[in-house]
Formats: sequence, structure tokens, C-alpha cells
Amino acid sequence: MGLGFYGRAFQLADPACSKPGCLFKGGATKGACSGESGILSYREIKEIIDTKKLTPVHDMEAGVKYITWNSDQWVSYDDIETFAQKKELAKKLGLGGFLIWAIDQDDENLSALQAVLDPKPLGDFFRLGDKSDDNWTGTNELCYISACGDNTCRPGFIFITNQKCGDDDKKSQLCCPLSGAPSDCHWRSKGPWCEGRCEDDEVMTHMSKYGGGETCWDGQMAHCCKSPLGQENTCYWGGVGQQCRSGDLPLTFSGTILDILDDIAKVVL
Repeated sequence: MGLGFYGRAFQLADPACSKPGCLFKGGATKGACSGESGILSYREIKEIIDTKKLTPVHDMEAGVKYITWNSDQWVSYDDIETFAQKKELAKKLGLGGFLIWAIDQDDENLSALQAVLDPKPLGDFFRLGDKSDDNWTGTNELCYISACGDNTCRPGFIFITNQKCGDDDKKSQLCCPLSGAPSDCHWRSKGPWCEGRCEDDEVMTHMSKYGGGETCWDGQMAHCCKSPLGQENTCYWGGVGQQCRSGDLPLTFSGTILDILDDIAKVVL
């Protein structure tokens, strides 16, 4: 099932008629970041709601939220409640998973992604105490982020990198176990407009809006390390209707849907 981190936006023909089914003149005003009439990112929608102090309308039957502002601007979108409706529908239909378009349209707090994963957490680094730095996000639960201003790692852990954690010169540390500490690491992307991503032979330890002494006004930098596998990519295409070799797991499929629908159905079932 496809989940959208964006909303379709329109200019109402009659500001007094804003319910689904009302006429519209065309696409709504372009978003400052998305830059295309008729589409607003989740980040932009949340900013409109917060700035205008709007109360979204929940269309329970359609499973979507919508808002109106500036008299004739209208957009529909998903949030934690409507994502829950769609997840429940996917479960009833027996679907195998979700596709998100697109992760970079989320806000800086990854609110949309958290809404999709709810009630499970995002899987951020384990944080120490209530004063840990919330600018870090990552997936390695063995590593941890020190409290802001704590310049030492616990016994058995090694310092990997740091970043500022406030308006002063204080920093928080990324500490990982000595036995599994990443090596040959770099910050990927540059401020102020960041699109951090790792290279093919790297793994990402975390993302941050600070990194390497720079600050991201939008997006995040990626902290990337060389893959510990020490080997080249061994993925391969199995061919239409073919299974993966023994011990290998399928990651994706590709082709013309109408031509290989039966094969896709076999994989899903």
C-alpha cells in the first residue's frame, strides 16, 4: 500500500464550499519548498496548520484529513489517525507492506514516519538521561548519545563523532562499543540545504541537522561509515517467476505489472 507524505492542494471555486465534492478552480498556491501548484509536502502542511492555528477536519469515510486557509486554499493529507485507518485496511486486505512517497517530505522531527510506525518508536539511538540530544536520529541501538556537554564515553565504548547540542559550544558524543565500533566515517551532504545519504559501500550510523561543524536549515546530514562486511554487493536479479537461491532473501521485484501479475501474486501469497 502506498502512503503519501504529501497532500493534494486545490483552490476552491467557492470559499463557502470546502467539503469533498466541491468545485475547484485549479491547483493551490505553490509551496515554498515543494514549488509546484497542487502539491504540498507534509512539512509544509504542518507549518500551515501551526502558523494559521487550524483544526483539521477528519473525513472518517474517506480516511483522510483536510484543511482550508486563506479563504480558498484547500489540501487533504494523512496523519497518525488516517495512517492508522490505512494500516488497518492493509491488514484486512492481507497486503505485504507499505511504500512511502517520499521520506524527504517529512518534517524535521520525522513526525509522519513516526505516525506510520506508531505505536512502535522510530528506533533512535539509546539516549542517556533527560538531557540527551534530540538532534540525533539513527538505528544502531548498541551505540548511545551522551548528555549535552558530557565529553567522555562510558567504559567499554569508544568515541566516534560529536555535534553541537545547543546555542553555546557544548557538544554531545556518539559512543559505540569497542567490539563493533564503525571506522572510516564521514559526514555526507553540506549545509544549509542538506540531503544526506550514504554511498553504496557505506552504512549510515545516524542523521543529524548538525555535522562537521555545519548546520542544516532544511534536511539532515548523514554520518556514514565503510561497510563492515568487507565485500562487494552480491545482490542479483532472479528473472521472471524465479525464486532466490537457497539462503538468500528477496528484496524487491521489477517488471511490467500486467505481464508478471501472476508472479507478483505468488510472491505476495
